[in-house]
Amino acid sequence: MARRTNKRRTRDERRIHPAADREPPLSPDDYLTLDNTRAARSLPKELAVEADTQSVSIYAPGKSLDSIPLRKSREAPGAWLLEVPKGSGLGLPGRNGGRMSPAEVSRGIKGT
Repeated sequence: MARRTNKRRTRDERRIHPAADREPPLSPDDYLTLDNTRAARSLPKELAVEADTQSVSIYAPGKSLDSIPLRKSREAPGAWLLEVPKGSGLGLPGRNGGRMSPAEVSRGIKGT
């Protein structure tokens, strides 16, 4: 039986993530004390354009948004208003913009 126990330990040892024996991650307070040094090189142009661009996806199945005017909002200076047809939604179908549970994050990291 001792031999079987040794095999189990070996299997368990293989399951240990390589980072498990390293130092724990920094706390938020420790992270904020790090030096904020400037990058050694510029961000590639394609990534810089993507980072500087914000977009909103509007899902409106079977509807045309070509004739919908974009107008200034009366509620706040510098704000714009776009009224979309009934049944339209912000975002893409099948996706939502909420917080993810740790299990969902883990599944996404593993690619499952």
